[in-house]
Amino acid sequence: MRDRLLSEYSNFFREKLNHCELFTITVSFKCSYGSKGVTNACLDTYDFNILRKIRKQLWRNYKKNLDTIPYEYFRYHEYDEKSIFKRDSMNTPNHIHGILPIDKKYMGNFWNYELKRVNTRIVKDIKSLRYVSSLLIEPMRSDELSNWINYCLKKKNMENI
Repeated sequence: MRDRLLSEYSNFFREKLNHCELFTITVSFKCSYGSKGVTNACLDTYDFNILRKIRKQLWRNYKKNLDTIPYEYFRYHEYDEKSIFKRDSMNTPNHIHGILPIDKKYMGNFWNYELKRVNTRIVKDIKSLRYVSSLLIEPMRSDELSNWINYCLKKKNMENI
């Protein structure tokens, strides 16, 4: 079932490549403990604050900017998940990994092609949020799509996906 889900997600996002650019996004939060309430607060901050700030930079008209990110809910919260690659596995903050598809029409407002990074205004707006500790947004190479999806879904209970 897991392999089928990975395949379905990969195909879904590959279809989006015709009119979207895909980015990986990782946001870590300042909360140092895990609970159901903290998980919900992190997801709400991502869904309602972070994505709203990105949409606002892509298209200022609130009623029309909902279409600037065609599929925004591929995001997964993690806390206290150890990595064998980290030296200090004790520090595992609340964080969210996700895929952020941006409509190609709005790429000039999102990505600075000269500096090869997200526009500084977006980063500044997101980092101004009270509970956001760090932010990383990078372009996704199409050959890494399946690997990133697999990484986001690692150790997740299939009922929660």
